[in-house]
Amino acid sequence: MRNKKSINNYPIHDIFVSLSAKQTIMSRINLEEFRQSVYDIVAVIPSGRVMTYGQIALLAGYPDYARQVGHVLHGSGHLNLPCHRVVNVQGRPAPGWLEQRKFLEAEGVQFKSNGCVDMKKYQWKFEEEIKMDI
Repeated sequence: MRNKKSINNYPIHDIFVSLSAKQTIMSRINLEEFRQSVYDIVAVIPSGRVMTYGQIALLAGYPDYARQVGHVLHGSGHLNLPCHRVVNVQGRPAPGWLEQRKFLEAEGVQFKSNGCVDMKKYQWKFEEEIKMDI
């Protein structure tokens, strides 16, 4: 008897499962509301500071949606948003966007030797500013 391979043994299955999961995730949230929240948050990141995708997701009310923040920002090129001020949790700029580092350096943001933003120095600690205002 011949051993039949299941579709689960092929990489294409993983791709379809991944796409299906992404569509399910995005359908569970109000996409327009989420997108607008991300835009509103990014718009107020001060010059010379950075935020992470995860911080933005948390502020938008969806703490597990850091990756979706990246997807939203990727499609926002037509808007006048300071998207260059958003980096990953290690401080690494977006892959393939060579200008991002130049924009940040022009605002005084310094990078460590590993190519990451010095997050201790430049990450916007919005929580501290909120506490100071109270």
